[in-house]
Amino acid sequence: MHDRLRIVALLLSLGLWACGEKTAAPEPTEPWQRPTTQPTAARPSTALVYDVESRGHLELRLPAREATPTLGLGPLGGAFQVDFEQLPKTRGTITFHLSELSVLGPDGAPDAAQTQAAQNWLELGAAVSPERKRTLSDARFELDSLDELSQQRLDPRAGRVEGDVRISRIRGTAVGRLVVRQLAVSHRVPIEIEVLSPVTAPAQGEPPAPRIVARLRSAWSVPLAEHDVGPRDE
Repeated sequence: MHDRLRIVALLLSLGLWACGEKTAAPEPTEPWQRPTTQPTAARPSTALVYDVESRGHLELRLPAREATPTLGLGPLGGAFQVDFEQLPKTRGTITFHLSELSVLGPDGAPDAAQTQAAQNWLELGAAVSPERKRTLSDARFELDSLDELSQQRLDPRAGRVEGDVRISRIRGTAVGRLVVRQLAVSHRVPIEIEVLSPVTAPAQGEPPAPRIVARLRSAWSVPLAEHDVGPRDE
C-alpha cells in the first residue's frame, strides 16, 4: 500500500500586471497572475497582493515496490501578500480541489480506473454525498512566513540581466500548514523564488511591477496517514 505522497513539482508563477491590462500569458513554467494592487514607484516598498494563476499545478508521486504512479493536480488558486522590503513577512494561501486530481497512465494521459480508485481513497467516491464531497475536496497550503532566506529584502541592483528583465533568485523555506481533508499539518517547505523586474521604466505611466516565480527546491514528502488517506470503496 502506498503510504507516502511525494510532491515532486510545484509550479506557481505569480506575475504582476495592472488589473485589466491585456498582457500575454506567462510561460507554463512561470504560472503567477495579476496583483490586486499596483506599486507607486519603481522600487516597490509596500505590500502587493498577488493572485495564483490557475495554470499552476502540482505533480505527485506515490512510491511503492510494484509501481510509482504519477498524479496531476490543478488548477491552483489563492493569493499572497508580498512586501519586497520585508520578505520574511510574506503570507498567503494556495488552494486546490482534490476532486480535480488525476492519475496518469504510462502515456501521460489520465487513467480513468486509477483516478476513480484515488478519489475513493480520498473519500470522494460516487456514494459520498455532494455536500461532504465539497467539504473534503477543498484543500490548501497556508503560508505564515518565509524563513532561512538568502536575502531579507529585494535589492533592485542584484541579479542577472536577461534581455529586458533583471532576475533575482532567492532561496528560503516556506513555513505553514497543509490542510487536506480538514486535517492541518505544519510543514517547512524548501523553495526557490525568482523575481523578474523590468530593467528600464517606461517614459510615461506606472512602471511595470515584478513578476514572481516560486518552485520547490526538492521533493516534499507527505505521509498519507496524516490526512486520513487510505483504501476505501466508493
